[in-house]
Amino acid sequence: MDKKNNIIIVLTALLVAMGGLFVYNMKKQQEIQQQLLRNMEYNAANVGGDNKGKPKDPYKEIAVNNALRKKARDIQECYNGFLKTNPPKTDGFVEIDWNILEDGRVKKAELVNSDLMNDSLNQCILKIIGAIEFPPPPTGQQTYMTYKYNFKMDPELKDKK
Repeated sequence: MDKKNNIIIVLTALLVAMGGLFVYNMKKQQEIQQQLLRNMEYNAANVGGDNKGKPKDPYKEIAVNNALRKKARDIQECYNGFLKTNPPKTDGFVEIDWNILEDGRVKKAELVNSDLMNDSLNQCILKIIGAIEFPPPPTGQQTYMTYKYNFKMDPELKDKK
């Protein structure tokens, strides 16, 4: 009888463990489906498009751009420092990219392209962007960002040069 009871206990324990594993897997699948649904709803809501055929992303257009605007004065100071070096070329652009992590921190801001090719200017901008804490992306996933700063020297300053 003891052997029979032991077998029943083991089988019951296995059934309970399998049931627990089944419930755990079901919950995980539901979480994944809910995340996919949120992403699909978010993407569907943002396919309004602009005149260039690209979908609009309110997170980037509002939240990210607002955070960047708050640092515009600091970026301008980078450019003003560049101008103090009396460069032969004063007008141009600096394009950078980075990832915004799930918590809003910046992951590795990098120079994409620049026609001002000045290490001090580029590093100054990268340092500022790298320190910004953006609002967390609404999808809960990393978001890729690229931004192009166009610089133009004030015509009054050009005349004084």
